[in-house]
Amino acid sequence: MFLTDAIKQCGYVGKAEIAINAAASDMFKDGAYDLEFKNPNSNPQEYMSSDKLAEIYLDNIKEFPVCSIEDGFQFDDWSAWSTLTSRTQAQIFGNDLTQTNLRRVGLATEKKAGNAIGLRLNQAGTFTEVIEAFKLLKSNGFASVVVDRWGDTEDVFLADLAVGLSTGQMKCGAPVRSERVGKYNQIIRIEEELGALSKYAGKNYRGLN
Repeated sequence: MFLTDAIKQCGYVGKAEIAINAAASDMFKDGAYDLEFKNPNSNPQEYMSSDKLAEIYLDNIKEFPVCSIEDGFQFDDWSAWSTLTSRTQAQIFGNDLTQTNLRRVGLATEKKAGNAIGLRLNQAGTFTEVIEAFKLLKSNGFASVVVDRWGDTEDVFLADLAVGLSTGQMKCGAPVRSERVGKYNQIIRIEEELGALSKYAGKNYRGLN
């Protein structure tokens, strides 16, 4: 409600949409999801099944301009990922799901668990593995999202990587610190250098690559 009101008041209806990072692995307890996981006295009887949690996501997608759900389920709750992906056209984005591990990326594509996967250089360990993960995702019709890491440096290479791979998406968090702002500024500089050759993805952010 607050976000949709802000979008309306700023005149961005139809231009700005909402992406949710649920980080659901933090909520996962005893095979279910505890939405009050920060409360040490939460009631296990109120824990939520994967199916009920999925209904919450679907209701939000229907009621609000939600375009993406990130890490909606625990990283090994594969059936929940696959089921939600089959029930919506929204982006179902796995970040913790695969951790830029080629074996897990392969499992995600095989199980159709999600339709977009994060690429994090610090998780893969090598640039080669990031490129291999990207190729695997692209060949299976998955979108890719270049993602920074918490406490990242001011190096702007990830912006160049996102443009070079034509991912259409880069996730560096809110522009509140220099290591984040620098990467967004680099995107703008690349656009200025490319001029008419630059391509703004818009609503096709999952289809560029």
